[in-house]
Amino acid sequence: MSMKHRIGAAGVCVVLATLVAGNLEATTLQRMDLPEIVETADRVVHARVLDRRSYWDEARTQIFTDTDFEVLDQAKGDGPRFLTITLLGGTVGIIDMIVPGTPVFDIDEEVVLFTEPRPDGRKHLVGLSQGVMRIVHDPASGEPVAVSGVHGGVSYLEPVEGTLRTVRARSQRVPLRHLMDGVRAMVQGNREAHPLFSDTPESPVKRPGGRNRR
Repeated sequence: MSMKHRIGAAGVCVVLATLVAGNLEATTLQRMDLPEIVETADRVVHARVLDRRSYWDEARTQIFTDTDFEVLDQAKGDGPRFLTITLLGGTVGIIDMIVPGTPVFDIDEEVVLFTEPRPDGRKHLVGLSQGVMRIVHDPASGEPVAVSGVHGGVSYLEPVEGTLRTVRARSQRVPLRHLMDGVRAMVQGNREAHPLFSDTPESPVKRPGGRNRR
């Protein structure tokens, strides 16, 4: 069974996937840089994960997961202290629906979210995994650092000389305060004010704790 999803605003992000035995085996995303992500997002927040729950849609053909967050700080937009992100994929009973490129959150972990509204009024993430950065702490200074993840089963397309070409995923990191200040500057109109990222080793970001399945 084949499935094609289009996610994001104004064609910013394209996802192509194949559904096999409940799993989406491959995902292709158009790479977005930070100014694009910020421009697309209706809200950019530093938040903590409170809870998550997975469920079938009404037709019982797809599983969705709602993750609840407490907003600790925000750099763009305005809204309530608590927000919920709805993403495709999750676990109901013994059934897993795994969507490469769709992040899974651990209870109590801290993240930076770049959100946008779904047509049904709920929230999802700009560019799937590109719309979240995980917070870790620098082992030397203890300073919180935002880290972008590299996800297995995901490839990225980027315009090169007028055509879309596959590019390698890179994990990048930046101090949290620099990221939030850079987003605020971009919101004020300084598109070039995004913070300087440094590359991390090309491996998935290790999140604290387990998946805490609900």
